[in-house]
Amino acid sequence: MLLIAKIASLLIYPLGIFTLVCLAAVFLCIIGRRRLAMASILTGSLLLLVAAIPRVAHLFADSLEKQYPAQDIQSLPEVELAIVLGGLLDAPVDPRLEIELSGTTDRLHHAFRIWKAGKAKQIFITGGNVYDGYLAQSESEYAKQLLVEWGVNPSAIRIGTMAKTTQENAEEAVAFLRKQGIKPLKFFLITSALHMPRSVALFEAEGQTDSATRRWELIPVSTDILATSAIKPALFDWIPSAAALSLTTRAWHEKVGLWVSGARASSTD
Repeated sequence: MLLIAKIASLLIYPLGIFTLVCLAAVFLCIIGRRRLAMASILTGSLLLLVAAIPRVAHLFADSLEKQYPAQDIQSLPEVELAIVLGGLLDAPVDPRLEIELSGTTDRLHHAFRIWKAGKAKQIFITGGNVYDGYLAQSESEYAKQLLVEWGVNPSAIRIGTMAKTTQENAEEAVAFLRKQGIKPLKFFLITSALHMPRSVALFEAEGQTDSATRRWELIPVSTDILATSAIKPALFDWIPSAAALSLTTRAWHEKVGLWVSGARASSTD
């Protein structure tokens, strides 16, 4: 089911929509509706072009990232636990010899900086492997290795190894929180700024299942910010690029994920 969901999700992204439009145009040509086919191609091309404009991508991503702005580490309270969501690194698969960093590794590095500043006593990393059988260890185990390399005491690191999706990240983390007892507990939720609105929504939904979790306080700590005020000529804000298309796609993924999680929550009320 996960594989089917992954494939289906590709079709709702800008490039996937354009592909579907092209396939529809081919069908229209076959049945002799050439003008309609041409109009479909032009419409699809325009949508793809707009999605690849940096200014559009920036505005789309910013609408998500500004919901939970970054906070200075020194301004954060001292808490017991920092939860780091998966999707953190590039695993050592052939031809890589070592764990490699990606943009979302900022999540793990930010957790390290928070721990080093004494703002969190423990770090919990949630995240298994999306596809079984390809890696020797879970992603969270590789992430733990990096934290230990950076100097974090292994006893301060706890991991969950089964989650494959953001929904499962929330379930795995909340299950860990329940094991910590019912005392009032503040914890940091660390993930990418673009990913934070959906993550908070899922954690809050999980946290409504019993009275104990309602006594917990989630503190969103965003990192990996993509919609920035980069110093460059304004002209480049309007020249389509692959990077902008990628950012629009990521933002669209989060928007759709928010809608799906909201619809799921409404259906269970």
